[in-house]
Amino acid sequence: MSTHRTPALHVWNDFVKSQPLGSLYQTSIWAHFQSTIPGKEKTLFITIPDLQMVQVAPSSRNNPQSLLGGGSPDLSLGGGSPDLSLGGGTPAGASLGGGLIIIRTLPLGMAWIECPRGPVFRDDLSPAQLEYFFKTFFEQIQSFTHEYKIVHIRIDPPIEKNSPLAATYESIIHHLHLRPAHASYTPETTLIIDLTPSEEDILKQMKPKGRYNIGVAKKHGIIIEHVTRDHVNEFYNLIAQTGARDGFATHNLAYYESMLEALGDSAALWIAYVLATPNAPRKPIAALIATYFTDTATYYYGASSYDDRHLMAPYLLQWEVMRDAKEKGYTKYDFLGISSLDATGNPLRNHPLAGVTDFKMKFGGRVVTYIPAKELIYKPIWYGLIRLRKWMRG
Repeated sequence: MSTHRTPALHVWNDFVKSQPLGSLYQTSIWAHFQSTIPGKEKTLFITIPDLQMVQVAPSSRNNPQSLLGGGSPDLSLGGGSPDLSLGGGTPAGASLGGGLIIIRTLPLGMAWIECPRGPVFRDDLSPAQLEYFFKTFFEQIQSFTHEYKIVHIRIDPPIEKNSPLAATYESIIHHLHLRPAHASYTPETTLIIDLTPSEEDILKQMKPKGRYNIGVAKKHGIIIEHVTRDHVNEFYNLIAQTGARDGFATHNLAYYESMLEALGDSAALWIAYVLATPNAPRKPIAALIATYFTDTATYYYGASSYDDRHLMAPYLLQWEVMRDAKEKGYTKYDFLGISSLDATGNPLRNHPLAGVTDFKMKFGGRVVTYIPAKELIYKPIWYGLIRLRKWMRG
């Protein structure tokens, strides 16, 4: 495996930030966070050079892999920042795009690849360039599937279903034999609040019940604070209660600690407190973790106290985080996932996110639906056995 290149993570990060489809999930800090999670220790960046923009030796023009160092791209095997393959020093401006991939372990020494909200590619690519990009991207992955016993790869670039790019992307992916993913860790449908209007106009576009509940929380004297990660125990106690109450899986405390530490200024912990009596210590009753990238603040994790639900703290908490994001120059607030909608625009009641969708939609906003995740299967028998095992485990 080639290890001679110097990491150029800032170059890749700048490229991701410059692209409309770029997201925090494709940055080096996200890779660092993922590398702290058991079963996700291996991370890899791949970039595909633009042959028209870089000088390439004649022997390399028909061998894109040689542009990436002549062998397998670099891997990070520990908890530090991963190495970045940039075509032997090719600047991001001379790249068609690329992606962070995470090698996730499976039973019996097998593994699969996740490319979260990626790969990322330049927004000025022609259909022919885009086809070349994806073809070469999967060729690079194919070069090390045997070494790491890769069963399949999952990709899900955030391409909106009704966008001009959608049909071209779907055609290319179909031609390369990808299929709809059997599952996905990123939501297909989300809700985005435009933060560019005045605060008054943002409130006006909310549903009346949303505005009312914000007012209720204010009347109860709820205190909203942006706190340091030293308060993560308060968040964890709330999310553990919420998960047990609503029947969804949560992570351990170390996961949330690692997230806040690894993401640094790209994440923030917010907590809503109430004073039960004037002399009593304040009580945390709602909390959330928000992430920040380019122009978007995202509501990533949230939790609340069931016993204090009448105080409506989560509504004021969301509003104050939106206000803070707007003040800092962010133009969008992403609720990171709602239930899919039926033909009449109403949330599907049998969807896993149905419970939180009613809450989120009270804030108004625009519903955005992305093309579902796709998978390319390298070992069909193993893929079938793994799916059967998941089905048997429920």
